[in-house]
Amino acid sequence: MGPIRRALLILGGLAIASQAIALCGATGWAGFTRYHSEEIVQMNAPGELERAFAGTGLNDSIGRMSKIDGRFAFGWLPSPTLGPEALSVLTIGGPAAILALVGLWPARARRHGREG
Repeated sequence: MGPIRRALLILGGLAIASQAIALCGATGWAGFTRYHSEEIVQMNAPGELERAFAGTGLNDSIGRMSKIDGRFAFGWLPSPTLGPEALSVLTIGGPAAILALVGLWPARARRHGREG
């Protein structure tokens, strides 16, 4: 492998792997990849009963109920599906990092003659 090919392999692999990590950071460092879901947004919206009894103070001691996050997040690991959630830092950045390591592997010395 020539020095230009080796440099391109290393730089390309590192660029793809670092972009996958940067996207993970920009979307909140999630553990698993998830996509925006309109169903989850509707589920998190207050229902009719919740609005009707909001002024009574019955649930004030319970505190605020936790909500499911329905926004996009590029995670470290893929979700266990065969859909687009299979994209993650591991599945995109992992092979790219392996390519960079292959580029860093020392080259073999070439033999010019036969020994015998």
